[in-house]
Amino acid sequence: MSMPSKDKRRRKRSLLRKHGPYCKICGERFAFHVLTLDHIIPRSQGGPHALWNLRLACYDCNYGRHH
Repeated sequence: MSMPSKDKRRRKRSLLRKHGPYCKICGERFAFHVLTLDHIIPRSQGGPHALWNLRLACYDCNYGRHH
């Protein structure tokens, strides 16, 4: 099940406050709208939408790699 947009924005803002505007994969700084939510334990492997299982990642790092 996908996460509602409102919840995505709330979680993204929370991670931004905690870790700053950086991709947790490549370490580069990005604008808020460029960062995406990445599941540490993929949804396909049963990973939840919980905050502890999410990190900020740039689009290229999040979608440019194979899961």
